[in-house]
Amino acid sequence: MILETRLTSESPLAISVRRGAGFSLDTLHHIPGNAIRGAIAQAYLESGGSVTSSEFQRVFVAEGVRFQDHRSDGARPWPLSARQCSQGLEKHPYRDLLLAAATGRRLLEPCRWCEAKMERPQGFYLPLGQVGEVRAVEISVERQMHSAVDPRRLSVLPGQFHSSRTRKAAQNFEGRLVAKDADSLEALESVLERGKSELTLGRGRTRGLGQVRFRYDAGEPTRPESVRERLQALNAEFGLTDWVVFSCTFCSAALFYDEWLRCQSQLSGGDLDPHLADYECLSAWTGQVPWSGWHAGAGLPRPELWMIAPGASYLFGRRVARDRVDEREQELARVAAVLHRLEQQGVGERLAEGFGEMIACSEYHYELGRAGSADRQAGGA
Repeated sequence: MILETRLTSESPLAISVRRGAGFSLDTLHHIPGNAIRGAIAQAYLESGGSVTSSEFQRVFVAEGVRFQDHRSDGARPWPLSARQCSQGLEKHPYRDLLLAAATGRRLLEPCRWCEAKMERPQGFYLPLGQVGEVRAVEISVERQMHSAVDPRRLSVLPGQFHSSRTRKAAQNFEGRLVAKDADSLEALESVLERGKSELTLGRGRTRGLGQVRFRYDAGEPTRPESVRERLQALNAEFGLTDWVVFSCTFCSAALFYDEWLRCQSQLSGGDLDPHLADYECLSAWTGQVPWSGWHAGAGLPRPELWMIAPGASYLFGRRVARDRVDEREQELARVAAVLHRLEQQGVGERLAEGFGEMIACSEYHYELGRAGSADRQAGGA
């Protein structure tokens, strides 16, 4: 029950997660699911829809649909465990430290080609067709500048010169809208058919910014077999037969509360799902990002939260009997089923707004440093 969606910017985009302050503003490099959710709701109401209609209630009030983040050409944020050469960039092999940290391997190894320090890449990447090969996605930005206007004289206001960084026009952002059930999918399609295909996002709308065209097609969910294959490949690379491990890599910000309702960044398996409560965290590369926003209806800022950053990567595991192969296979099958469900529904709080999007056992963690790096090193020798 998935719609594959694409947003094409027809003017520069300026999107922020907090109310703008100061004379120089930055922009997000992706489109948050919450921004898309609000824009679609606005387009539906402007086209004659009602907040009391059954489809509006099911999609936006009952939160029957998850509006995931949209990124350039469907790219993924770099895992926080990823490393690249500080000198050679893409020409030199990437590394991933998630498994290395859990197994006690050396983490501060220099680049295999030039002995330079390894650093964390910024932005997004796309997996390529060849196993272990990835490509960094170039982010096209520009700076918009304007002066404030004196409302009494309708002239330039001295000392009020503003600068805003924006994403350039004519860029594609891809993502998904995920419905909980068939009724929610039907309601979503009704909302989209009634609404407009042109949406407005972000700030600077009165200056012509934020115009995007929206398109969607039916999508296919991830196959359960795909999750099982990734889980087995990760465990094979981990190399310890008396352990069952799985990884969780966030593609969007994620919100988890502790018992005191504080935002937390250190997770256990039970935080993801009660069926994984016996799994402990073996390795974590994480961080937090501030998130607030603006409540348009109330005309007030939303409270600021510190969420788990996109790209945060966790490795969870638990011991199993080394000589009981059948039980280990049963455990792998059980965990794969749970992870497949979590990939579809997300984890944490405020899922309808796009938070908590995750990939279980991402290929990045077990392919980089094995096939990809070896091939690159052999090719450059």
